Amino acid sequence: MVAEGDDRTERIPVSWPRRWGPSRRSRPLFIVIGGAATALVFAAMIPAAAREGAAVLAPVSLVVLGAGASLLGLRQPFGKKAPEFVDSVALTNAESMPPDSWVHFIRQRRAGLLTTLALWSFAVVPAVLVVAAILIGTSGRPQALLGLVIALPAAVVMVWTAVHQSIAEFRLGSFGRRPVGLTIGRSGIAMIRVGDPLYVPWSSVVSVTALSMGGHRRYTPPLPLIEVRLRGEETEVLTLTPAGTDVHPWVVLAALSHYLDHPADRAELGTTFGQRRVERWNAAIS
Repeated sequence: MVAEGDDRTERIPVSWPRRWGPSRRSRPLFIVIGGAATALVFAAMIPAAAREGAAVLAPVSLVVLGAGASLLGLRQPFGKKAPEFVDSVALTNAESMPPDSWVHFIRQRRAGLLTTLALWSFAVVPAVLVVAAILIGTSGRPQALLGLVIALPAAVVMVWTAVHQSIAEFRLGSFGRRPVGLTIGRSGIAMIRVGDPLYVPWSSVVSVTALSMGGHRRYTPPLPLIEVRLRGEETEVLTLTPAGTDVHPWVVLAALSHYLDHPADRAELGTTFGQRRVERWNAAIS
């Protein structure tokens, strides 16, 4: 993984977690093709279902879901950029001085138009089902209101996710607006969010652990997660999704784990030497 004699690379200080599946990934063609096929099959059923009135909602919903899944599958699995070396003031609202002057910024990856539309497609389906259940339930079939037990929570979660992603996408793609992501500095880490930043000093971090979610060994590898346990009256946990950043998940895990386990090395954070080190880790991923 590291080119011998190449001073532009440096061995990544942590091993790739086996629970994350393969480190080399291509776009999941199973999801792309399966989603597109689902959309086409149920699109062909729409004309016949339209004659039955509300029954058309079922194939329309499946067309939207299939198309959304296909669009999500087209996204590049992992980011390839190195962390950015930035003045932390540019990541705040400038009302107070951040703990670290210069930080290494892991920017949230722009979803792009296709992915944003896919998220909205997943939000539209349960929202339409909520409206349909209310209309049918108030027109003489109250049993239809039972569908709200599932459709309403799903609609709230998916609409919130789509709105949140749209705001983040706007900020990431607009000059002069605070981006979204994770910073690593000499004093600690910070989550730069749609709301106020969350600062976490190194002294509050208990552990950094690689976790994963879902996945199928053959078709869809698991989604890499990073669990950051915090020290307090009650143990708190921050769950990061490094696959959603511009930086490869391996580099994100390496930076958090290495500087947590090696306090003496934190002195290089916020310096050009520290930036060159994380860039060499990034270059080591061939």
